[in-house]
Amino acid sequence: MRINPFKPWYLFRPQQVLHRLTAWRLPPGIQPLSTSWGGLIYADPSKAIGRGIANTGIYDLGVSELVVRLAAPGATIIDAGANVGYVTQLAALCVGTRGRVLAFEPNPALFQTLKLNCTRRGGRGCLPTLHFEALGAECGVLSFAPPLDSEHNDGVGRIVGQAASNTVQVPSTTIDTALGNATAQLMKVDVEGYELSVLQGSTRALGEKRIRNIVFEDHDVTTSPVLPLLKRFGYEVFSVGWTLTGLAIVPIERGAHEAPFEAPNFLATLNSHKWTRGWRCLRRIPNRT
Repeated sequence: MRINPFKPWYLFRPQQVLHRLTAWRLPPGIQPLSTSWGGLIYADPSKAIGRGIANTGIYDLGVSELVVRLAAPGATIIDAGANVGYVTQLAALCVGTRGRVLAFEPNPALFQTLKLNCTRRGGRGCLPTLHFEALGAECGVLSFAPPLDSEHNDGVGRIVGQAASNTVQVPSTTIDTALGNATAQLMKVDVEGYELSVLQGSTRALGEKRIRNIVFEDHDVTTSPVLPLLKRFGYEVFSVGWTLTGLAIVPIERGAHEAPFEAPNFLATLNSHKWTRGWRCLRRIPNRT
């Protein structure tokens, strides 16, 4: 097995090389995996998130670092498309006991793992509020197509327009309903192509500038209707990437900036940020009150 030591998760955490050397022996199935930031995530190491944690101690380095930097103590965070709860748990730790995390996941199987990960905090951070719901443009019921059993990424299930033999009906709500009149410091959106509908269900909060930062995945952001909607509400949009020594947040006009093995992620923000070098998500995060 070849390991490139010149990766942030190895260079700044040399002990992760030892974990990588033994990760291939892990059997498939849900099991506890240790993260670089001090959390324990139950995940399947044969699937994308579990494999990333087992090999590197982290999943999606740029997004993880953004969560650590933007999820301030006492803040409210929204996790739209929570999957097994990796970002949910990281955000709950970062906002501390005075903060709030709202997590939404419509996949019945993943929701069970989300509960396993996020119903016991052990005194570290807040207890997230978990919603077995899809997020959309309006409240009601939507058709959800689970991923195939053969998929190596169990997060690729998606909302589809029409019910079929391979879909399940799931309840849906909107961000405006769930957030009420509160302000969210950060919303992470990873909903497999349903981002526009999620944002359409957030127009009151977006119009009132009550969602300060949005991290979202988009595989074709230049032609996506998401970008003009966000700009219409006053957001500045950046591509999220990283170098050996820290985040690389570049203007959207310069295109996507992700690593070849990662999905393209973007930051829409109402704030002016100064991004210092270094990695906070690659070291244990202390308890925050």
